[in-house]
Amino acid sequence: MTIGLIFAICLGAVHLLAGKQRWLAAVPVRRRVSFGAGVSIAYVFVEVLPSLRESQERLQAVSGIPLPGSHHHVYLLALAGLVVFFGLELLAQRSRARNRAAGVGSVTSADVFWVHMSAFAVYNGLLGYLLRDAEKHGLLTCLLLFVALALHFSINDYALQARHQAAYARIGRWVLAFAVVVGYVIGLFFPVGEAVIAALWAVLAGGVILNSLKDELPERAETSFATFLVGLVGYAALLVWLAHLDPLA
Repeated sequence: MTIGLIFAICLGAVHLLAGKQRWLAAVPVRRRVSFGAGVSIAYVFVEVLPSLRESQERLQAVSGIPLPGSHHHVYLLALAGLVVFFGLELLAQRSRARNRAAGVGSVTSADVFWVHMSAFAVYNGLLGYLLRDAEKHGLLTCLLLFVALALHFSINDYALQARHQAAYARIGRWVLAFAVVVGYVIGLFFPVGEAVIAALWAVLAGGVILNSLKDELPERAETSFATFLVGLVGYAALLVWLAHLDPLA
């Protein structure tokens, strides 16, 4: 069993165990959310954003197709990823508002639930698929990605549970858990070229940025700024230090 597959299974388990870790009960939710926010956003700004520039260089080097705006392709793909998840968030919010007005409760309708789950299943599947690419860069790279994604998934679970409630606990978390593993397995049998990998990372980067800012920055009443700062500064410092020790990691 490869390191990437082990991490994919563990990431799936994050969804399945959402809210069931008794040892976390002693830590206030606002501190858990704030710490996860800090780590994930540090990863976005120290690793994801710089990777867009590298992805653009790879895309230009291997595509060989003279398209207009060739210096901006990867950034436009990231923007597209951000817009898609922004649209999904608006869809969920409006569905909850309609149901509140109808006296059904602050929960999304069944059709919006499945649209949301389908989009996040693709999102998780692509992240699982790209673990195969991260695996090529060594254990350290995979481990750093795993820590950031585990916290990212944990906070996504918190937000998705609030939006979809019983439907997410009963079905949604299983869909997302299997999607990560299925994505990794597909990557084993259907590898793609560097240009496609660069494009996929770009689209996902936009989604990660939006979901980090949307879900992982807590509401003001729940914010623990000190905990957020510890997570952000600590993880950013770790990433910078490890990159200095091993620039190829």
